[in-house]
Amino acid sequence: MDDNFDLRQVLREFLVTQGYEVEAHPLAIEAIRRYGERRFDIALVDLALPDVDGLQVVGRLRGLSTDVGIIAFSGLNRLREAALDAGCDRFVLKPSVEDLLKALHEWPWRRARRRAASRRR
Repeated sequence: MDDNFDLRQVLREFLVTQGYEVEAHPLAIEAIRRYGERRFDIALVDLALPDVDGLQVVGRLRGLSTDVGIIAFSGLNRLREAALDAGCDRFVLKPSVEDLLKALHEWPWRRARRRAASRRR
């Protein structure tokens, strides 16, 4: 989910060409509702959304499922640790589509290992 229409559309089209099935939502409430109806493997969440704080979205998605992979895709690098603490499995700094693809290609992630490593820091 991303509130930037152009970025959302370009990213959706690009991911479809890479073989991913994609739903793109501009508003967090819409994406959360949709996830409740149809579980996705991965949620790509912009942390700066107009209708709700992106970290709250991560918490709501994580509350619905511990199985969903959550990638924070944000231009705000200062939110990296907060995103991981909130339940994101990966943080990708915009506009790095290469890093995003790498994270997607590595799915399913080894969550237990990442969480254990973050607790040791």
